Amino acid sequence: MENSRIISNFFSESQINKIYDYVNSCPIEKIVNNKRVGQQLYYIPAFDMRESRDSDLWDTVEKKAFENSGKNLKILGIQFCRYTLDTGVTPSLSPHYDVAFDKEVLTLDIQLKKFIVGDWPIVVEKEKYILQDNQALIFSGTHEVHWREKRTFAKGEYLDMIFAHLCDPDSDDIKDSHKTNMKIKSNYYLKMWEMERA
Repeated sequence: MENSRIISNFFSESQINKIYDYVNSCPIEKIVNNKRVGQQLYYIPAFDMRESRDSDLWDTVEKKAFENSGKNLKILGIQFCRYTLDTGVTPSLSPHYDVAFDKEVLTLDIQLKKFIVGDWPIVVEKEKYILQDNQALIFSGTHEVHWREKRTFAKGEYLDMIFAHLCDPDSDDIKDSHKTNMKIKSNYYLKMWEMERA
């Protein structure tokens, strides 16, 4: 796709309340600390196609993806994540592309609620995006290098996000040459990012 843009008013108020009902009822043993990037990842069965998915939320994600890409894409997965110092590390997201997928994937980074002072921009191929609550950034996670600017988190600050990944199951697999090019590009941006100050 390689046509990043921000989508406003992503979920309805009732949908956001429902999401937080899922979050607040998530058992502690289903919350995993990703210490590599400072995320708490919540396992929510309603977001998982293997279990009882929430068709209301899934339909909204697929509808918004179609409206903004023109493609009928199917969800591969949805994940609720909280960036927080409670993981034991400072949240930090370095330049990367999404290597876990065999086909081109459209990514929706949906900001639910921000409890941090100031902004924490997402950067996609040098283009900076600042999300407000209930806005989503749409881009190709497999075809565009993306990251967060460095910032220092204060105690008690956190940021709630939903990540949704979608693809066309009938599309061609990603070629090895693309993976090689993306790795070179990621390393280029990573070197610049490492020289930045928080």
